[in-house]
This record gives sequence, C-alpha cells and structure tokens, in this order.
Amino acid sequence: MSASENAPSPACSLSPPGIHVDWTHDGFIRDAPAAALAGAAAFLATGCSSQAVQSALGLSTRTRIAASAVGAATVATGTLASAVCGRLIGRATCPPDMSTNLQPNRERTALSGDRLWHRLLAPNFGRVRQEHIASTQSLNPIAITAVASPAEVQQDYGPSTIAGTCVFFATGGRLKAFSPSDLRSVGAFGRRAFSLPATLSGASAKVRACIATYGPRQGCHSCGTRSWSEWISDHQPPVKDAKRLNEARWRRVLSVCGLHPFPVAQRFYPQCRPCSERQSGAVAQSRIVVVTHFKVVRVYHVLPGAVAALIAFLLETNLGS
Repeated sequence: MSASENAPSPACSLSPPGIHVDWTHDGFIRDAPAAALAGAAAFLATGCSSQAVQSALGLSTRTRIAASAVGAATVATGTLASAVCGRLIGRATCPPDMSTNLQPNRERTALSGDRLWHRLLAPNFGRVRQEHIASTQSLNPIAITAVASPAEVQQDYGPSTIAGTCVFFATGGRLKAFSPSDLRSVGAFGRRAFSLPATLSGASAKVRACIATYGPRQGCHSCGTRSWSEWISDHQPPVKDAKRLNEARWRRVLSVCGLHPFPVAQRFYPQCRPCSERQSGAVAQSRIVVVTHFKVVRVYHVLPGAVAALIAFLLETNLGS
C-alpha cells in the first residue's frame, strides 16, 4: 500500500479518529449563521419579555435587588433558549451519513423533531421510553435516549450558557439592562464610567462639555437613545431627593450624637431632553415615572445569544471536537 493511500483525505483530516466528518458540507456553511441569528433573536426576545413583565409588576431600576434577581434569571433563560435554538438547527444540519458517527462513545437516536414531540406528548410516553431504553441497551450498554437526563442537559447546554453569560458581561451588560428605567434613579443604560461627581449645585461648563461627549457614546442613561443633539447633565439622585435623604431623621439623630454621616453622593449622567422634562415633573410631584426601551438594542442584547447558539450548533454537529 502506497503512502498516498495512507494519507487522510482533506475532508476528514481534522476529524477525531474513527469519525468521518465532511467539513465542506453545505449545511455547515449555510446553517451556522442561521443558528447565530436564531440565538440572537431568542436572547433579544427573552430580554424584551422580561422588560414587559417587570413593567407590569412595577419593577424598575429603582428596585435594585428585585431587578437584579430578574436580570440574572433573564440572562440564564435567554442563553439557554439560544442554545436550544442552536442545537435544534445543528441537529437538522447533520447529513444522513453522519447521524451515527458523530459520537462514537454513545449511540444517537437521531430522532426527527416530529417524532420526538410525538413521543413527548404521547399518553404512554413512560412505557415507550422504557421500551426504548431496553432496546438501545441491548445493543449498547451506555446508549442514551431521546430524552436527556439532567446530567446530559448540563453537559450539552452548560458550555453554551456559560459562554453566553460571559459574553454578556464582557460586552458591557448589567443585570439591570433588562429593567425599565425609573427616571428618579440611574437608568438601565447608566454606567459609572460615563458619569461625573456632582454636588447640589448645577453643572459647570466643563462638566456639561464632558457630558456632551458621553451622550453620543453611551446614550441617555434612562432610555438609551444616542441620536440627540443636546445633552442634559442629570443629577442622580435628583437634587430634591438628595436633600430629602440628607435630612432623614436617622441622620439628625446621628448628628446629635456627634456622628456626622457622609451626605448622599450624587453624580452627573447624560440624559436626553425628553427624559429630563419627564423627570422634572416626576420629581416635582413625587411620583414614579418609568421609561421602557424596547427599541434600543445594544451588543449585549444580541451577541450573547448568538455565541451560545453557535457553540451549541458546533457541539451538536461535532465541529467543536
């Protein structure tokens, strides 16, 4: 046998031993972007749904603990939904000759989506599942079924959800990013790095000039818009609220005892004029005004889902091995 016959073919040179993967298969090139787009859409839809639910329940950036808890659940749910989309597209992408060779250490059932849903919805699902376990284990002692165990779910979706979560925070995402913005608190788009220290007095010309550069870069801290020509240096918390907090009874008691607590720290954030005008009315009337931001999309609203779906797609099609 010649040396040329022993050389691996280009199509499977990167494949694991014993597995023939056609890396040039059209489905990989076509469906990988589709998986990323589906994951991005799933993550964005999860975030919008979370914002709508929080708005209906009266949660906002002002309710920090509750908003952070809901935000953490939103990120976890969104990345998981994106990973599911990527895996389903990856399962549909596999060519017929790859359905039994992708994972040599365990037997794949290669069920289509319709057959899987029929099994899940069947009244006698338990009996069908037990029969399937018996039939597959007779062929392979470590065979798996179409219904994954919790350990299999963690193995299949763990890398995708972790990667998506890391991308969310790496691109500037925060847990309050999916919460409606209360105009009397730092909004969903407020970042300390794009703010300046403030006092009870108004902003100086230097501060206003600096805030004017922050606005187009970061956007209004309440609604997120960047397309605005005039930027307001917004006190957070507002001056009226800061004075009220500084005059709280517990502070006066500490002052009488010789303890002088630090005054409430304020900072200037960039804010568009419409939000500033609405905030003035809310502060004057001491009422809660919430701003939603469904139409404003940042990188951390879509990229985590795309990454989670793409990783799940690669794992399902065995490209990640």
